[in-house]
Amino acid sequence: MEHLDVLKMQIKKYSPGIIYEFDTLDELREFDNSYLVDTRSEIIKRIAATLDTTEEQIIHIVPLMKNTIEAIGFEFDCMGNHYSYQFESGELKKTI
Repeated sequence: MEHLDVLKMQIKKYSPGIIYEFDTLDELREFDNSYLVDTRSEIIKRIAATLDTTEEQIIHIVPLMKNTIEAIGFEFDCMGNHYSYQFESGELKKTI
């Protein structure tokens, strides 16, 4: 905030339908179904291998937040079970 007067900013406007924003992997998968079978995420690939399943079965991913701005992992559903994954430790835990 203290250096806003020295930042050079420009705006570029785009027509509707040019840029899309996705808040979740599930939303991206609805837009581009190739993300169902390949999330392009090494973490999700490792989780799928550990659970002996496909990436497509890993759904409803939501962040685990340490505070309002820092994600420390995520929760997800897979084959009727609920799991959590911690970024720092790499711990995968079945929660239900």
